[in-house]
Amino acid sequence: MTSGVRRALWVLRMPLLVGVICASSVFSVGMLVTRAGGTAGLGLEPDYYRHALEWDRRKRAEAESAALGWVCETELRAGGGGLVVRLVGADGRGIGGASVSGEAFPYRDASRRAGLRFEAGEGAAGSFLAEIPGGVEPGRWRVSIVAERGAERFVLERDVEVPAP
Repeated sequence: MTSGVRRALWVLRMPLLVGVICASSVFSVGMLVTRAGGTAGLGLEPDYYRHALEWDRRKRAEAESAALGWVCETELRAGGGGLVVRLVGADGRGIGGASVSGEAFPYRDASRRAGLRFEAGEGAAGSFLAEIPGGVEPGRWRVSIVAERGAERFVLERDVEVPAP
């Protein structure tokens, strides 16, 4: 084979090589978009404008909650375990007789917000349990709690890490 024929074959292969490189690039980007799962994983806050307007009110409620001296422990249990909340007063004793509600969602899918209704838990006073529809998967969750007992009102927003089983 002469050098002229080899050069002609190489020139004919170049468009094929460029096409393979472009096709692999398009395929890779397509796979990344598919694996990213669309917009569900963005963690968008619904009605964020209203949320921002209420910032002062939320900060005031947090300050009033801190003045109560209550301490709130939260535990998310992976699987069907739900959310366990323990409320302890400034005197170190559990806060019984409180009405507790809240909301929880995984950071990976903020559109999956669950409104929570707590019931008194087993054991010590101040322990409350709520089931989370769809269960709890490992990862970071945002938990919002509102506890009321008489005229006292306690609010809490907290990030909770759920370890993999």
